[in-house]
Amino acid sequence: MVGFIYIGWMFGHLGFLANATNAYGFLCYVIFATELNDVSAFTFGKLFGRHPIRSEISPNKTWEGALGALAVSMVLPWLLRFSFPFFGAIQLILTGLIVGIGGLLGDLSISVIKRDIGTKDMGAMIPGHGGILDRIDSLIYVAPLFMHMAGYY
Repeated sequence: MVGFIYIGWMFGHLGFLANATNAYGFLCYVIFATELNDVSAFTFGKLFGRHPIRSEISPNKTWEGALGALAVSMVLPWLLRFSFPFFGAIQLILTGLIVGIGGLLGDLSISVIKRDIGTKDMGAMIPGHGGILDRIDSLIYVAPLFMHMAGYY
């Protein structure tokens, strides 16, 4: 199941996005923004986190971290709007929401699967962060949502 989610769902949508007219900009943005969202959630959670989202799923994820990451994800498209001159205000807002909320949902979804199979990390390549799959789990929802939003507009 995890293989289907990563390869079939997430990478499949990134592949479709790679065939878009502005593929390079889209791919660079969606990967950079999603990783920045993860780092922001971690940072805000460590600095201000007091209220866990779902401690039985992922005890270190907090509402403060999620809201801080959402704020960063909402500001980033406005700072990088020169990269998407064809995006209006609605698309920039949607982009921020997709990365901020989709990133959290992707991360939590994989956390549920990891708890079910009894593992903490999907590898040990990056100390403190798990494996490569743990670094890109936020893209599970972000990639398809962003691809469809970019294709629609």
